[in-house]
Amino acid sequence: MDPEEWARLHRPERDPDYQRMAEATALIEEENATTGPKLALDRRFHYDTALLFGARRAEETSQKIKLENPSAEALLTPLGSAWMEGFAFGSLLYRREGRGREPEAFLDRIALANVNHLLATGTSAERTEIFSEVASTEALAYVSSIRSIQAEQILRTLAPGAASHQQVKRLIGGHWLDGLFLGLVFEELGGHRGE
Repeated sequence: MDPEEWARLHRPERDPDYQRMAEATALIEEENATTGPKLALDRRFHYDTALLFGARRAEETSQKIKLENPSAEALLTPLGSAWMEGFAFGSLLYRREGRGREPEAFLDRIALANVNHLLATGTSAERTEIFSEVASTEALAYVSSIRSIQAEQILRTLAPGAASHQQVKRLIGGHWLDGLFLGLVFEELGGHRGE
């Protein structure tokens, strides 16, 4: 099935979390157009700290896949996981780590470590519960899938012959960062609305 057709058929338009994610996406796109993505994120979280953490997560994630010119199928699962994790980090950073303050490298590193510890040490059931508190499962899965398909298509456009190891890792790290940014803005707009 064509990805656009799949997207049209599965879009959870009535899901309030999906609607809030669409609002957050529109706000991010508007800010990116006026200030650029680095400054737009830097207003909320120390950009270089987030970029470094995203690169670390990409390094860990990429160890599980063939990195030299992987197939779309081999990329979509790690991309989806990276994006959802980034979104959860953004949401949890905002809600649990006091995002009303100015971004600052040291404090943001501590906040990332706290959220990472929360997600890394929880049981599978605890992590599932945390994710369900972040946003509806349907909205998260849909937006993650669409954004991952788009990211994979961008990679194929930038590297039409064969994607290098570094390009794949950068894509995964950037995708994690995309999820983080959307999670922060999603929470700014009010966060999880319930089902």
